[in-house]
Amino acid sequence: MNQIYLDNAAATKVDDFVLEKYLQYIQEFWANPSSYHSTARLVRAELEKARIEISQIIGSLSQEVFFVPSSTIANNIVLNSFENIIGFDFEHPSIEKQLINRNQKILQIDSSCVINLDKIIEVIDDKTELITLMYVNNIVGTIQPIAELCKRLETINTLRIKNHLPAIRVHSDCSQAFKYLDCKVKELGCDMMTLSSSKINAPKGVSVLYVSKDVHLNPIFLGGSQEKGLISGTENVPAILAMMEAMKKLDFDRKKTNEHFAKLKKYLLNSIQSEDKISVLGVEKNVAGIVLFGIHGVEQETILTALDLDGFAVGSSSSCSTGAIEENRFLRSIGYGKDFDSIIRISFAQDTTLEQIKLFVVSLKNIIAKLSN
Repeated sequence: MNQIYLDNAAATKVDDFVLEKYLQYIQEFWANPSSYHSTARLVRAELEKARIEISQIIGSLSQEVFFVPSSTIANNIVLNSFENIIGFDFEHPSIEKQLINRNQKILQIDSSCVINLDKIIEVIDDKTELITLMYVNNIVGTIQPIAELCKRLETINTLRIKNHLPAIRVHSDCSQAFKYLDCKVKELGCDMMTLSSSKINAPKGVSVLYVSKDVHLNPIFLGGSQEKGLISGTENVPAILAMMEAMKKLDFDRKKTNEHFAKLKKYLLNSIQSEDKISVLGVEKNVAGIVLFGIHGVEQETILTALDLDGFAVGSSSSCSTGAIEENRFLRSIGYGKDFDSIIRISFAQDTTLEQIKLFVVSLKNIIAKLSN
C-alpha cells in the first residue's frame, strides 16, 4: 500500500543517509564493546566517539550522556529516582502513568495547551524534588517554557539550599522537540533530558538520556555494568551510531526543515479555516510540523478509518497508548468528547510535499461532508 504518511510524531522513516551508515555500522561494529579483545575495543572506541559527538550537539559533557534502549525506559529511570514529583496531564504515558500510580502532583493544562508557570510555583512545597515537563507536546505540538521555568527555579533553589532543602531538579522529555528546536541543555537549564531515535529518522531502539554530573539516578533493573551501571545490557552500538548521524543531520538541517514545515502548515490552515466542522487546537505556540484538529460530527474511529481507506496515515493521540484516546485526560481537558467528536493529528516529514497536503485536505473535507452527523 502506498499511503501518504502524516503520522511522523508517532514514528519516522529512517533517513536514507542514516540507513546507509547504519547498514555499514552493523557490518563493522557488531562485537560486544565490553569484551577485552581488540575487535571489541574498536567498537568501544566508536561508542565513546558517539557519546562525545552527541554531547557536543546538546552542549553537555560526554560523561553526562547515557545510551538507553528506549525513551520509555529513560523516563522510568528518571522518575523512579525521585519521591516527590510535579508533572502534567499532557506527558507521555511513560511519565503520566508513573505520576498517576504513585499519586504524584499532576497539573492540568488549559485550552492554550501551554503550562502556566505561576501555577507550578504555587504547588511547590518543601518535599518537591523533581519537575518533569515535556519540551514539545507530542499530541498538539505546543512548545513549553522550559528555560523560563528553570530560570525561576534558580532563585527558589538558592533559598531552598539556604534552608537545608534539596534543590528541585528538572527533567524534560525532548523526544518530539529535537526535530524542531535546539536542545542545548545549558540554555534550557534542565538537569535531565530524554531524546528518542524513533522521532528523528533513525532506527528504533535507542534513546539518549542526559544526566547532569551532579545528579544521581538509580537503575531500575540489575545486570552488567554498562553505562556506569545505570542501564544494564549490551549497548546497541550500530543503532547508537545511526542515531548520532541522524542528530548531526537534523541539527544541521533544522532551519531548512522548519521553513518547509511552515509552508505546509500555512497551506493546511488556510485551506480549512472556513470549515465550521474543523477546529485547529494549540496553534499559538506550537512547532510547524504538528497540527491537531478537533472534528465536529464524525466519531473518532470513523474518521481515522475513512482516512486510512482513502490512503492517509494520520494520528490521534500518543501512539504509545493504543486505543486509549477515550481515557486521555489531556484530550478531555482541551475539549474531546465535549466540544469535538474526534481529534486527529497531522505531523510532517522532511519529504512531505505540498501536493500530498492538498490531497489530504480534499480527502478530509469530503469525508466530513459525507459522514458528519
